[in-house]
Amino acid sequence: MRLVLAISCLAWVAGCAPPVLDPAAKAAQCRTLFKRLDQQLKVEPNLVFIRDVVPGLPRTVPGPVAAENALLQFDCITRPGDVPVATTVDVTGLENPGGTTPAPREFLHVGIVTSNRIEGEFRQVANALGYSVVVRAAPRTGRRIFMGPFRTVESKRGAQALAVRLGYPSTYFLVNEP
Repeated sequence: MRLVLAISCLAWVAGCAPPVLDPAAKAAQCRTLFKRLDQQLKVEPNLVFIRDVVPGLPRTVPGPVAAENALLQFDCITRPGDVPVATTVDVTGLENPGGTTPAPREFLHVGIVTSNRIEGEFRQVANALGYSVVVRAAPRTGRRIFMGPFRTVESKRGAQALAVRLGYPSTYFLVNEP
């Protein structure tokens, strides 16, 4: 009986774990989850603050909290062991090209990090190559890294190539930084 119970528990735990995806599929999935978080933050920007202040409000509320949970569940948050040390990566040829082809003003969402070290290294490398980096707090998950704003097609391509080279494959452009 105990053996059956143990096997049942293991099967249940294995069934609850997210599936293991190849890197391209995981990047696409995380990109979708990050966009969902952005949409929820636009709709309910102060919900995280309100639920911590208003007594009696349920702790499990929809919106940003659900999107944050999905990012955590599917391992879309960058931890120190997930990316190479940014200062040791060869970034030759990835300087900000400036460019002449105009494009709509946009920011590049790079990812969410949990470590001051990897945030600082990313900022150091990107700034040295001529890119602007903006970091915003992400409650419950860490800090969100954005690059930009960009106003040329060439700058956008260069920034995205740099982010991918530094280990952030789930990048995407957005009009406003959340």
